[in-house]
This record gives sequence, C-alpha cells and structure tokens, in this order.
Amino acid sequence: MKKIKIILASVVFLLISGVFILATDYTTNLEVKIYPNPYNPGKHKKLTVELSSTPTDGSYQYIIFTYNLKEVYQQTFYDPSKVHWYGNDKSGNRVAPGLYYMKIIVAGGTDSSGIKSRIMKVLVQ
Repeated sequence: MKKIKIILASVVFLLISGVFILATDYTTNLEVKIYPNPYNPGKHKKLTVELSSTPTDGSYQYIIFTYNLKEVYQQTFYDPSKVHWYGNDKSGNRVAPGLYYMKIIVAGGTDSSGIKSRIMKVLVQ
C-alpha cells in the first residue's frame, strides 16, 4: 500500500509540474519526456520531446498518428536531446483537437540491440 502511495504521489507531482515521463525502458535507460501534455497549439508554441541516454549516433524518428492510426506527421532527426512538433500535419495545416499517438524510433547507433521504439499518447486541445 505504501508503494502505491509513493507512485501516486510521483504521478501527481509530474502532473503539477507539467512534465510527463511517458515511457522508460530500464534495461537500456531510454527515457522519453513529452511536454506540455495536453498540448494546445494556440497557447503553446511547440510540443517538446526529450530523449535521454540514447546511442550517440544513428537516426531517430518520430511519427504522429490519429486515434485510428492515420499518419499525420513524420520527422527524422540526428540530435537525440530535444525535438519539437508545432501541431501541424504533413501539409503544414494545424491538426484537429483530439488524442494522437507518437511513435519514437531509435535506429542504429552504437547500441548493439538495433532498433527500439516507444509509443506515447499526446492530447491536442
């Protein structure tokens, strides 16, 4: 019971601070943070995705899908520290409010296990 209270207190702290740790792979220390979440393109300039403890080389990609898995946006990048999404689709139009899924793919690099991926939820207001 005490462990549940500590976990719940940690989640409440993350909600209050506006930082959401949405996925962590403890075997490879791949941590993904997305903030602000929920994201409002009219209020916030950008959605920030931070990756830490990732391979130093290789490619990183994020793909954003609608709830019915229609691809909305995709970007490949080579700096794993921070990437941004400005709430636009492939055509540059602002996406509609709703629930979206962000898939982050880490490929190559010095890590011997190859490709890793995580899927997180992003709420757009």
